[in-house]
Amino acid sequence: MVKHAGATEVVIHLTPPAPSPREEGEKGVWLSIHDNGKGFDPDKPDFPGNGLVNMQKRMEEIGGRFEMESVPGKGTTVKLELP
Repeated sequence: MVKHAGATEVVIHLTPPAPSPREEGEKGVWLSIHDNGKGFDPDKPDFPGNGLVNMQKRMEEIGGRFEMESVPGKGTTVKLELP
């Protein structure tokens, strides 16, 4: 985050997931990571590499969810629901 986003602050939260159509007794957790970096336009990312794409793919492979929000000049938030 420091290298790619130029962030000076990172906030990490772990919380129980919102109710979802999971089977009874199945548990999970939301991991939310927010930085105050430069952000980017998600429709026109101008960075090399596949970090965010790989995170999304890995979450799909394990039955989790991936959400990402970014605003130029305001930072990026990535949310992962881990089953």
